[in-house]
Amino acid sequence: MAGPNPNLLYRITPRFSAIVAIGFGSIGLVGWAADIKPFRVILTGLPAMSVNTALSLILCGIGLSALAGPVRSVFYRRLAELALMLVGAVALLTAGEYLLGMAVHPLPPPFPTLHSIALISSPHAALALMFISCGLLLYARDSGPRRVLVSQYCAMAAMGVTFIVLAGYLFSIPGLYSADLDIGMAVHSLAGLTFLAVGLFNLQAGEGLAALYYGDGIGSHLLRSMVPIAGLVVLLFAVFSAWGMQFDKDQGFAVSLLLIVFLVLYALGRAAARLNVEERHKDLLQNQYTELFEGNPDAIVVTDSAGSIAQVNAQFETLSGYGRTEVIGKKVEMLIPQRRRKRHVQHRSAYQHKPYARAMGVDLDIAILHRDGAEIPVNISIRPATIGAQSMYILAIRDIREHKALLNRLDAASHDALHDALTGLPNRRLIESLLVQAIASAQRDGRQLAVCYCDLDGFKAINDGYGHQGGDALLVEAAQRMRSSVRQEDAIARLGGDEFVIVLVKLAHADDAELIVSKLIERLSEPYTIKDVEIRVTASVGIAFFPADGAEPNTLIKHADEALYLAKSNGKNQYRIHAFTPGR
Repeated sequence: MAGPNPNLLYRITPRFSAIVAIGFGSIGLVGWAADIKPFRVILTGLPAMSVNTALSLILCGIGLSALAGPVRSVFYRRLAELALMLVGAVALLTAGEYLLGMAVHPLPPPFPTLHSIALISSPHAALALMFISCGLLLYARDSGPRRVLVSQYCAMAAMGVTFIVLAGYLFSIPGLYSADLDIGMAVHSLAGLTFLAVGLFNLQAGEGLAALYYGDGIGSHLLRSMVPIAGLVVLLFAVFSAWGMQFDKDQGFAVSLLLIVFLVLYALGRAAARLNVEERHKDLLQNQYTELFEGNPDAIVVTDSAGSIAQVNAQFETLSGYGRTEVIGKKVEMLIPQRRRKRHVQHRSAYQHKPYARAMGVDLDIAILHRDGAEIPVNISIRPATIGAQSMYILAIRDIREHKALLNRLDAASHDALHDALTGLPNRRLIESLLVQAIASAQRDGRQLAVCYCDLDGFKAINDGYGHQGGDALLVEAAQRMRSSVRQEDAIARLGGDEFVIVLVKLAHADDAELIVSKLIERLSEPYTIKDVEIRVTASVGIAFFPADGAEPNTLIKHADEALYLAKSNGKNQYRIHAFTPGR
């Protein structure tokens, strides 16, 4: 439920209020000028509108109209401000007359037949006019951020005064609307002042207290409904209190009632403002959540502890082809390829025993099923969360089809540049790059790695005796044996001719590398069949260790080559370790 349109109130209410106030002031003024009593006294037995009040209503109405409408000229606006200053001064002097008991007549009688009592506004009217004129002047003269708020407080103060007078009229309490039998606020004075206060309050209906009252927040809705109820309660309080007090003699009751009105309005306003702030905060959080959830570039799936899908975002619908209603309440395994579902249930159960946040792309490269049955390669991250009292799991699913396609294109384009054409092994350029990564990983893990420089003994004789074709066949077979003799995570490269570099990673001890190299030399020494002829070759290997023998790829390769030279110089078919290695 939306509140009143503040733009409409801003455009209509102040101008309409100004016209009504000018009209009521003109009625009272004509009543005195033409001696028409019904124009001066609307209801018999009640006070008449004074000349001061009539003129003030007209001048304040003009000032309100000048501020509410488009500025016709600077002169017109300045003239209106001067009129408001005059009204404020007269109202202040009138209030001073009542407070100090002085005879002050700030304006001479405009009509010769008037007696002095017809000029003077009642204290209630003077107080209300002082608030209204001050509020209008502040709005006109001040350009600071508080001008709207302070002018609205002035409007509320004037409304409080008119509320007290209205209570006096409704419950026949003369002390609330008159100072004595001759001086009091007339009914049309009450109406004109009320319209002026409402118009002043709505000069900027979208700011300050008006924005709070006309807003569409829950606090504003409650405020609009509670203000009339609070007004009725205060009026009833006045009636009940009237039974035990003589209000025509006790003017202090008017002040007490006015304070009660302000206290009630203040309490309601504070409560409404707090409710609106809390609602805006919740709305902001909700909007942020919706923006993050629905606008996330990854597909988001929220599941409960039983693996049932509780919510998905729009990106998930795009990625999977499923609508929300098709998956909410279903098991998350419906998205897993059939061959992996049983294992996924086991993994999900194990994860729930010890849940933790897993970063996207770390050791996860799986596929989800599209609605049409196609498998989509994805990376998944998962994070446990508590929503209310329920344990939930938030899955972020990233489509990596384009990433994989790009990698495939890059691999195809760079394979020839980074691999040996004969054996398919990495070349020097690639092994140096791999070695950089292996060194960084070893530094993080606090482990060693070994660089092995391998050379086939007597290869030149094979190449000369069986031709390049026979030599190439031997190299291909030797490369396959090397590959099968090391671990999956190790790397092998052919530098050229019969020279190879082997990188052994994740070594806890240097002895681990020696064991692998020993088996490698033994495997390479087994017979080969070249052109239906069985031949034998051996291999020599030099080993350098990180970090003992260096921390740079070229340094390690160089030291491994130096160790190879020692192996060949000492009889071949063996390995040697670089001299820098501790304990060697």
